[in-house]
Amino acid sequence: MSICASKSTRFPTPERRTTRFPSASVQCVSPASSAISAITRAISPSKPAGIYRTRFAFQAWKDYDADLFDELYDEDTQRPFEHKIYGSDISRQAIAIATKNVESAGLKKHIHLKAKAVQDIVTTVGNEGLLMTNPPYGERIKPADLMGLYKDLGERLKHVFAGYQAWVLSYRKECFDHIGLRHSKRVHLMNGALECEMRQYEIFSGKMDGYKMRKAHGKEK
Repeated sequence: MSICASKSTRFPTPERRTTRFPSASVQCVSPASSAISAITRAISPSKPAGIYRTRFAFQAWKDYDADLFDELYDEDTQRPFEHKIYGSDISRQAIAIATKNVESAGLKKHIHLKAKAVQDIVTTVGNEGLLMTNPPYGERIKPADLMGLYKDLGERLKHVFAGYQAWVLSYRKECFDHIGLRHSKRVHLMNGALECEMRQYEIFSGKMDGYKMRKAHGKEK
């Protein structure tokens, strides 16, 4: 399971709406790809994919127009990004690969990665934020105790990530059931050939009635 965290400003939600979390943390599904995408979108929403590449295959075409490409290829349309993303994954190999991707994207100063299991996460980098994760669901990756992993995820969400909005992408209803939390929204989507769901959980301390009352009075965001 991969986790990324960042003190950030705006990141797109699964519903393609923009959410603002001042001085908040953002947790992502992948230790590199989601973090890189998040920063790139925050720096420049209109920045095309592959903007940091130095060479493209189409530049070898016979009718390639170098002057036109230079006109379109504008690296200066950026906003300052003064935040950091902290990422983790249980696999040291995955972290090593992710680190190379971060360095290739030129984002080393923004993204910090570490090998760590979700069960070992005991603190967050902010009091509120957005968490996104795509745990294994027994198809490509098959943990020894799949349902135990989701139970551990729910326990970490409840006891460590109070103040966060969590989005969990999974495939099986029983996986979501083992999280042990009530979701507030869900989005149906395809992950390859699998009909998956992305469920949102509003993480708070105490009971639901108290949370709703605090939220109604503007004490919870």
